[in-house]
Amino acid sequence: MGGSIDMRSIVTIALGVLLAGGAASAARGVTVSIVPADTTVTVGDTLSLRVVCTDFPDLKGFELVHAFDPVRLASLAVQPGDLLTGIGRAYVAYSLPDVSVPADSTWLDAAVLDGSTAGPGVLEYLVFKALGVGSASIECLDVLFRDSSNASTVPACTGAMVRITTATPVRRASWGSLKSVYR
Repeated sequence: MGGSIDMRSIVTIALGVLLAGGAASAARGVTVSIVPADTTVTVGDTLSLRVVCTDFPDLKGFELVHAFDPVRLASLAVQPGDLLTGIGRAYVAYSLPDVSVPADSTWLDAAVLDGSTAGPGVLEYLVFKALGVGSASIECLDVLFRDSSNASTVPACTGAMVRITTATPVRRASWGSLKSVYR
């Protein structure tokens, strides 16, 4: 009896291995993306993009780093999303400033202080001002999730494209001149 393993122990170990394997495969299926993935704005506009994740059952903390084109976009704010602000629990979120010139990335470190949260949902909001005409991509540089056991997961991440146009000039016309054109 001292050196033998009973059937109950074998079943318990096998069940533990199956559950751990299932959790790992679920973590590999997590994706982080910027919504909308493709948008068009006018020079001078302020735009807010959502960084969302798919289903993740136990999210204790995360780190998100995104790169953008500083010639066409200026970062105005990086704010925690509803997965932190809407759970009714204490959390901490630090938006780390980009010290390079010109600033060309955003960085948010965040964690739930008591308990954890779960996706799907909004991780952060990225607020930009459109500076110049052209296409500006926003790309994922680093995405890292941590669960309640402090195990890390690196989800897949997709960026976004912002197309910036100029305002279309409008010539003012009176009602009388419009009627004469269409008569």
